[in-house]
Amino acid sequence: MREDPESIVALPEAYEITAPAADVPAEIARFHGAWFGVWGDTIKHVLIVERVAADGGAQIVYATADSASARTSRAWLRLDARIAGNALTAASPIGAAISYRLEAPDRLVGLANIPNYNMEESVAEAMRNAKRGARGFDIANRPDMTPLWDEHWEPLWKFGHETGIPLHFHTIGGRSPDYTKMKPHIVRRVQAVHITNFQMHMSYMLMSLIYSGAPERYPNLKIVIGEAGLGWIPYVLQHMDLEWEDQFKDLELKMKPSEYWYRQFYATYQTDPIGIRLLDVLGEDNVMWGSDYPHPDGIWPDSQEFLTRELSGVSAEARRKITRDNAMKLYRLAN
Repeated sequence: MREDPESIVALPEAYEITAPAADVPAEIARFHGAWFGVWGDTIKHVLIVERVAADGGAQIVYATADSASARTSRAWLRLDARIAGNALTAASPIGAAISYRLEAPDRLVGLANIPNYNMEESVAEAMRNAKRGARGFDIANRPDMTPLWDEHWEPLWKFGHETGIPLHFHTIGGRSPDYTKMKPHIVRRVQAVHITNFQMHMSYMLMSLIYSGAPERYPNLKIVIGEAGLGWIPYVLQHMDLEWEDQFKDLELKMKPSEYWYRQFYATYQTDPIGIRLLDVLGEDNVMWGSDYPHPDGIWPDSQEFLTRELSGVSAEARRKITRDNAMKLYRLAN
């Protein structure tokens, strides 16, 4: 869905998605969150599962868009629902029951969100979710958080090494400028710079983490930089190697910085033809493609067109790795 969901459906002024309690079974907990889609090829809709309980009870918000063919109009309902097996069902006061089924629940793998401000709390939350079967952790990313070269992060790196569960940092861009003091035409210039430069801020995080020595101390630590793009990474790796060789061999690294990348790091992207042309430098084992669905600026529903166009020059084996095999191996999805 390319559009902002709230421009398609009517949603309540306030809703809250509450994380499942520790006693909620995984087969129930996996339903919580927001789901976007098209019902019967005609009705665009949003399902928000606000709360789930251990007994299968749930509270949901169901919102639909206008559809002349289906005779629906923009509306939302807050309903009680039941989760049993792979299905969530709710009785609707306006007609047919609402029913959702996870056809392949074992392929739906979420990332647990982990705070960044207190490592004792972060590790405790990561451990709690690891026991529930989490396959990855997304670390809250802020422009003003403690830099990754700081010893603040040491307990989390140790946890990642001991469990082998990958840690993720999603790109957020830099600090947004104050537009209120700018003339409208200047605002547009600054917005263009800010958006275009969005992924580049991940270079500082990548350099900070590798130069911190964490990959050397914790060789089983796995790091994913999400929605970061690819094309900038080969330059950063090459320049890190150069500077390390030239003046920073006193750091605790025992290999070139780029060698830690190949051993322990992954990048995800949606579209990056320049990055794919540099795949031999990036490493075909270190790249994972994603459509970014349902984010409005993702490439869905044109995903196959982008893949065909951008991966036409790579081998069938490399294409499988980028679109499937690397993720299957990293998140332990293979049989």
